[in-house]
Amino acid sequence: MENIDNGAVIGLMKFFSCRKYAEDLLKGKLYCHESGWYRKLEDNFRGDKHDGKRPINIDGKVIEIGDVRGIGSGVAVGGFTGDDKIPLYCLSIIDINILDKVSDTTYNFKPTFVEKMKAFGTYVVLLTSYDKFIDTVTSYASTNQLAVSYFPVEYVDIMNEYSIGNGRIRSLEPFFVKDKDKYGYQNEFRLLWQRKDGIPLIDSSKDNIMIDIGYPLSGNVVLADALADTPFIFKDS
Repeated sequence: MENIDNGAVIGLMKFFSCRKYAEDLLKGKLYCHESGWYRKLEDNFRGDKHDGKRPINIDGKVIEIGDVRGIGSGVAVGGFTGDDKIPLYCLSIIDINILDKVSDTTYNFKPTFVEKMKAFGTYVVLLTSYDKFIDTVTSYASTNQLAVSYFPVEYVDIMNEYSIGNGRIRSLEPFFVKDKDKYGYQNEFRLLWQRKDGIPLIDSSKDNIMIDIGYPLSGNVVLADALADTPFIFKDS
């Protein structure tokens, strides 16, 4: 049996506003927004103006540019050209961070997690095998000459994470680092898709793309309102 209490990932989950979108995921269809889309949103649960960026708090710090030296003010944001066109797919990890233990084999979703995540939608897809999901998406990427990066999001004090001098490094790392106070409850897991030849997957006239894996995923759809009252029972395989 997987050691849930020690942090094993049980599966993945995603909230949707309508059942059709939820069922599309189970059919292997991953609707991805471009990375820059999240920076433009005004809402406080999905939008993040620093998504994929390195925000550097320069207030009161000494700044030197050539022979010019002064005291900084505000926040400098570092990124790289094209960092707004990367297709992102976001889910939540099912692990002990969002589960309450009832017995040795039974767990419930934490009510606080469920209540906050309901802002994302009333339907939830529960993907029951993390390993099978990763195998499926990586196989698709390899077959279609794509590169897919996938990691859990690390939650930090974002304004103290980066320092002057590392603001413009071409790296995907900032896409997997978010502010813990604003977003930590989401327990997020992300997929980033790119073409191996470097050509953007999303052209300039669009802000999204459908990644159709062409293979059904193992899981089921439930109502978000039922999550907190639905026990998860794990047995030795």
